[in-house]
Amino acid sequence: MSLSLKGCEQECRKNCSCTAYTNADERDGGKGCVTWYGDLIDIRTFSNVGQDLYVRVDATTLAQFANGSVISKKARLAISLVSALVFLVLVFLLCWLIRRKRKVSRNTDC
Repeated sequence: MSLSLKGCEQECRKNCSCTAYTNADERDGGKGCVTWYGDLIDIRTFSNVGQDLYVRVDATTLAQFANGSVISKKARLAISLVSALVFLVLVFLLCWLIRRKRKVSRNTDC
């Protein structure tokens, strides 16, 4: 509980399995150190308190976020194909409804 935020950062960087760190008590410039290892759990949101959580992210993941390419190429292809398929189904359905309406209107003109 005696570590500063800078000391907490240094301790987290020493351990590869450390995923995040923050001050234990944000009042009076911050006191203590809380670190997370593995999955981030025990994360709570308090709307009236603003405390920073420093999350360690590998450089590759960070570069993907910076480039806006978080979605993989395979996922983009799948999304494109599904979107095209839905579009074609909607066009087919619209054409079918128009033909059906024309056919009904021709039969009632007698």
